[in-house]
Amino acid sequence: MTRIVKAPVFFKSYYKIIMVLLWISLCLFTFLDSNFESKNLWFYLGMAILYTGWHFYDKDLNKEYIAWNENEVRVSAFQQNEMVYAFEDINFITITPNNFIIKSGPASGTMITLEGFKKEDIELLKSRFSSNPLHNV
Repeated sequence: MTRIVKAPVFFKSYYKIIMVLLWISLCLFTFLDSNFESKNLWFYLGMAILYTGWHFYDKDLNKEYIAWNENEVRVSAFQQNEMVYAFEDINFITITPNNFIIKSGPASGTMITLEGFKKEDIELLKSRFSSNPLHNV
């Protein structure tokens, strides 16, 4: 399966860990100031634990890619589950300078921005879908 992957942006990929560090630092400062007497200490610690769990629960959703083979197209946008479209279900695929658009059925499909993908990956995508007029408008 041919796949093109968007280069990750640091803050988008690690903002939950940054928030964990923020909550832990607030917890530490509160502890040094009040020695377990502040209710904020437990709130900050709880928030740090929640953000840590959230980060590890959906860390695989930070990947953005477009993959295809002779039967289907797979698209994964940031913080979304992978979407799979069989070619027989796709009405058309449009590649604009900034977007990759799949139209499938009366009210289905997706759009993913091409900003952040490498130029050669976009050319590979265009060469695959521009050569087949059944899947391009």
